[in-house]
Amino acid sequence: MPRRKTAKRRRAPAATRLRKLMNRARDMEAPLCEATELVNALRALGDGMLADYNQDGRSVVAVAQAALLRLEVLERAWSQLMDAGERRAA
Repeated sequence: MPRRKTAKRRRAPAATRLRKLMNRARDMEAPLCEATELVNALRALGDGMLADYNQDGRSVVAVAQAALLRLEVLERAWSQLMDAGERRAA
């Protein structure tokens, strides 16, 4: 039985793909900044607990520090993506 030829899907031009990628990356900026601010608030809460001699603040600070380290890595990757996209677009 002969097979039907299927139409090949054309790949979008590189400029279009880059534009879409950059738009998605820009959409990530606000949630990323918001997450960083929330983790900083959590760390401040833990610091306040420690200032009142509440030892439970140590675990809050430790969790916040771990989250901040991961967010910094994510922010660096996001920044590199934006820089690379802007260089390619120029």
